[in-house]
Amino acid sequence: MTIIEHFAAFIHHFVQPNGEQMDAFLSSVKVEQFTKNDILVRVAEVCPKVWFVHQGILRHYAIEGEKEGTVWFSFPGDLLTEVVSFTTQQPAHHNIIAITDCTLLSISYKELQHFYDTEKVWERFGRLTTEQYMLALMARSYNLLFRNGKQKYDDFLAKHPEALQHIPLHQIADFIGVKFETLSRIRNKRN
Repeated sequence: MTIIEHFAAFIHHFVQPNGEQMDAFLSSVKVEQFTKNDILVRVAEVCPKVWFVHQGILRHYAIEGEKEGTVWFSFPGDLLTEVVSFTTQQPAHHNIIAITDCTLLSISYKELQHFYDTEKVWERFGRLTTEQYMLALMARSYNLLFRNGKQKYDDFLAKHPEALQHIPLHQIADFIGVKFETLSRIRNKRN
């Protein structure tokens, strides 16, 4: 599946634009290539775009003092942005870095706002994708509060089986809210 076909399938999961609407929208997106360790968004800079992940894995993380924390991971088929920065056009609170080489599609804030303002179908697309993100965020919050380490790890691997090949274990532990040592014990019991 080409990158445009992949993105079009993603769009059709939420809305059904007509051919003209889809062509106009797709003509405004740009293909971007990033290599491992490229930074897409930096703290204190305004996040300029929303990206669609065709290939690759990205990490969203924050640093405060000596502590670094994983906020989110983005995988193929995901939309990604630094949500607060992009939405408010204020400086970002976390960084986004490519964990692997990545192929992404992007659309700028200005272009996306234009589509929201001129076509109801794109405003609906924005609302529905935001709702999907909010549901994922709420599921993550629930997992952090009420599930044990093994359940959190099993859930993460069920959703992202390719993660272990690319993401360091300490970052997975950080993301799912368990200590590295605890996750190591969980993994040893599984093997």
